[in-house]
Amino acid sequence: MTSYGLSGLWNLLRRATYYIFAIRSDEIKKFLSLSLMQFCVLFNYTLLRTLKDTLVIGDPRGAAEVVHFIKPLVVFPSAILFVSVYNRMRARIENKENMFYYSLAPFIIFFSLFAYVIFPARDYLHPSEETIQSLTARFPAISWIFPLYSLWSFAIFYGMAETWGAFCISFLFWQFANQITQTEQAKRFYPMFGVIGQLGLIAAGSLIQVLFINESRIERNVIIALSLVVICAVLMGVLHYYISNDKDVKAQELAKPKKKEKVNFWDGVYEIINSRYLLFIVLLVVSYNVSINLVEITWKGQMKALASSQNEYAAWTASLFIWTGIMTLIGAFASRYILQNYSWYACAILTPLMLGVTSILFYMSILFPNLFQMIGKFSGLSFDVLKFSVVIGFIQNVASKATKYVLFDPTKEMAYIPLDDNLKVKGKSAIDVVGNRLSKASGSYIQAGLLFLASLIGIPQTQRAIAPVLCILVLFLIFIWLYAVNNLSQMYQEEIQKKSKETV
Repeated sequence: MTSYGLSGLWNLLRRATYYIFAIRSDEIKKFLSLSLMQFCVLFNYTLLRTLKDTLVIGDPRGAAEVVHFIKPLVVFPSAILFVSVYNRMRARIENKENMFYYSLAPFIIFFSLFAYVIFPARDYLHPSEETIQSLTARFPAISWIFPLYSLWSFAIFYGMAETWGAFCISFLFWQFANQITQTEQAKRFYPMFGVIGQLGLIAAGSLIQVLFINESRIERNVIIALSLVVICAVLMGVLHYYISNDKDVKAQELAKPKKKEKVNFWDGVYEIINSRYLLFIVLLVVSYNVSINLVEITWKGQMKALASSQNEYAAWTASLFIWTGIMTLIGAFASRYILQNYSWYACAILTPLMLGVTSILFYMSILFPNLFQMIGKFSGLSFDVLKFSVVIGFIQNVASKATKYVLFDPTKEMAYIPLDDNLKVKGKSAIDVVGNRLSKASGSYIQAGLLFLASLIGIPQTQRAIAPVLCILVLFLIFIWLYAVNNLSQMYQEEIQKKSKETV
């Protein structure tokens, strides 16, 4: 191709990005690089989430209720360990740019080992079925913890997969994006990150469906999927290096350390306790994570009952991510208009409203199956009640997650922008990593406690049995969420006005 042809192609790309994405020509490198990084993060997270649920819940020895023990015993401690080590290293390392690469290294090493060493040797590493049956018979009140022991290597994988989501999505990517993105750019960039990034969900979900057609090749499937995870993690490091060293992007300041800056986990907790602004962000994060956890695990229990094999379970999970990606792409174009033309409050309030309405419908399908059977009878329809509840839960998950990606995440990240660097780094570290994990662990603690109470009063230790209480808790969290949005909206506008005056 001639130089004239290359020049014409570049001009066409610049015009397209401006008219379609509202991205100026001098912003293309930054926008495309961050979008590709977002694609890699979400592609990996989708593969990891599908694998972790398929291995732990879809396994014949596993169940949805096992997750309640994995999150507080594995996921939450690993999150604390990651953020503590990260903050200690950040305080000691002069070149802060290198922290991004050091943070990716543990994931690359672990997923490589799991694919090529741990998973192939799973039958030798896990205890026998007879041992688990004996322990379950001796301690029936805590019977759900023994499947965790029987699948201990999968539980560690589950923890690392969850930590990837908390650390690499919420912390590494968004902190990096916030550092090099201005408030005015964020309103245009952030919704479109979702547009391109959500292609990762669709691509990963489609890949899972292709891989798991033949269940007998599950070992091969795990190796292929995790090899792609490692490749994408390496690509993220390459993109970070490119952006940080490109003069047009003006990200050189990322490599300049702040003098004598010391950051640790307790500094972040201290900042949150002493800042009403950060406390309201915590309420947003906790309300979302606990409420979606209370609904999602119940739905996964219904799906496990419906699925006849790990293959079918993986297919349902993959379909969830594909449709979530599709709906997010559609919603991202709408959110671009909403974020640019409506207030922060109007954008932030939509996610709790969506989650609240769809959650009520899902719990009604479980708690009142006869009602839906009667409706189906009068309408001339005949359907499986279990499958109907799974489909309703599927719709609830897609709608809630799509709204989260296109509105909740951008508005939450926009809330950090007016803050000074101290609050951004310390507060965000504690909120997005430990706050995320603590809230999800809290949801699991609540459900594990309810299952234990169920064993004491002689009712089944299942998600279905505790569903009425979970429904009430979700409604309570939605009200707390709405209260936090209302208060944070007022404070956000005050901070924006204050920052505008300082720059004049």
